[in-house]
Amino acid sequence: SCEPEQEVGKDILVATLVNDKKLKLSLYFSYAYENEIHKGQAVQVTVPTVMRTFDGWVEDIHKVNYISPEGATHFEVVIVFDNPGTLTAEMDAAAVLTASDGTDIYPYNNGKTEFYEEREIKTKAGGPVVNQGNLLNYADVKEGEVLLTLGSETIEADIRAKNEQIETAQQDLTKAEEGLQNFNAVAPIDGQVFSCT
Repeated sequence: SCEPEQEVGKDILVATLVNDKKLKLSLYFSYAYENEIHKGQAVQVTVPTVMRTFDGWVEDIHKVNYISPEGATHFEVVIVFDNPGTLTAEMDAAAVLTASDGTDIYPYNNGKTEFYEEREIKTKAGGPVVNQGNLLNYADVKEGEVLLTLGSETIEADIRAKNEQIETAQQDLTKAEEGLQNFNAVAPIDGQVFSCT
């Protein structure tokens, strides 16, 4: 938690955000099922601690070579499922896929849930805290929401100086445009040119 006027340096980690609307689960399956598992395939994910099963899908497949202690070779399958709001990372979970002949496909081991996405938020500049916003543990935030506002006397002074320069330049431009009007002979009424000198 940052206090008002607290000085914060550049490149300081101020928060870690997680997308917990979905969870993912990385499991290893035998290469014997290589042709039976594909992206988008439906999966049943069971989370024993909440005694529920969730509908998920295969999001990605990594053709790695994980060799079990029994000597079998496995590849990684990344499974994603919607979080009803009561689940978190590091929960034990199991998954079952279905082969084309209707038989169940089980992974080598169960796994642990992970947040779908995780991002670190670091300061891009240093300065005193002006506003903490919604920077609180477990607060729900929206994309684009300001979490922390830092101040800078130097930058604020630069902005004021630039604004003054812009105002002065605008006044000079207005005077120049008015002066330019002196170089134009303008008809003061509708009519016909009767004589020229």
